[in-house]
Amino acid sequence: MVCFEDTAEGLEALHEVRLDSNLAAGFVEECIDFDPRIRMPFPDFNAAFMSWWKEHRGDERKISPEQIGRALKALSHARIALDRHKFKDKKGIRYICGIKFNEAGQAHWHNTIDAINTPGFRSSDDLTRVSNKITDVQTKIPAGKNWWNHPLVVKIRNNAAKTKSSLNPPMKRRIRLCFGDR
Repeated sequence: MVCFEDTAEGLEALHEVRLDSNLAAGFVEECIDFDPRIRMPFPDFNAAFMSWWKEHRGDERKISPEQIGRALKALSHARIALDRHKFKDKKGIRYICGIKFNEAGQAHWHNTIDAINTPGFRSSDDLTRVSNKITDVQTKIPAGKNWWNHPLVVKIRNNAAKTKSSLNPPMKRRIRLCFGDR
């Protein structure tokens, strides 16, 4: 029987592949903190993401809000709640629940806001809906069944509680693959 075990190098390579295979993964890792009481408007997430993308990828190509949303959903992150039909305000602005910008995320958001305020800047429809102040970007999740008691928001609160109650950092999985007869 032949067995293979993961090594630290292999796990790191797997992590890099995951970051490279999802366009939102690197941004979430570098620019987002988690808070199960907070929601963020999707246009503001997109604004910071575009600055980050340009800085890290050096790419001027436009990435649509739909592409960013699909990538964020594909992460299936246990501390992020997305529901494009339920998490909307009266103006139709969609929200992501459970996230807030860290210092790097705020800097990228400010980069885009500065660019928007530059004369001659051509803004996309999504950027016209960006918040005016950083304090408007991260707001409390409203009470009620459509928000606070929505199953996905309850799930991220439970996942956050599990993370906080854990005294030890999560262990990296050790995978052992064996082939052949025992």
